[in-house]
Amino acid sequence: MKVKTIAEIAEIQAGYSFRGSIADTPTGQTAVVQASNIDADSLAVNTSALKSVTDEPTKEAAYLAQGDIIVAARGSVLGGLKSAVFGGNQKRTIASSSVYIIRLRDDSRISPDFFSLDLNSSAGQSRMAKKSVGTLIQTILKKDIAELEIPIPEPAVQETLVQLYRNIRTQEQALEEKKRIMEEILAGVLQNTLTH
Repeated sequence: MKVKTIAEIAEIQAGYSFRGSIADTPTGQTAVVQASNIDADSLAVNTSALKSVTDEPTKEAAYLAQGDIIVAARGSVLGGLKSAVFGGNQKRTIASSSVYIIRLRDDSRISPDFFSLDLNSSAGQSRMAKKSVGTLIQTILKKDIAELEIPIPEPAVQETLVQLYRNIRTQEQALEEKKRIMEEILAGVLQNTLTH
């Protein structure tokens, strides 16, 4: 299995620095991805919660393309520096300075989903933690992300691992729903029993 640095297989871009906090303007034509929109559990950017802005930033490189990987530039020691894949959006979408954009080269031989899965794994988080600075809040610099090593198994292996991860997450969600239903049944039985 090959191991390459991120700089060897991808372009890395810092997100756009807005002046002040990002105010949500529903009529805005540009959506903004922030670190809080990273849904590491599904390996996807949560586009339903994106804020919109009216001004059109001119930093073209900070605009997202389908398949871009978003990595949090800062995170808690417990939560880590999570990543997710941007799957597209109806509005033109830009990344804020709280994230880095990783755009894989065509010849990288790694899928965005597997790339993100690896970064979110305990091994990937450990590699990132070694490059990070800070005690309670970790920060990783662009140059340090560029130096991170990524394993690149065969494409079929990548797909199998991503599907396995998604199946596990689906089963976990089904179990959580089953637990919720069982707790509602118990609460209903207790209420009926104690009020009669």
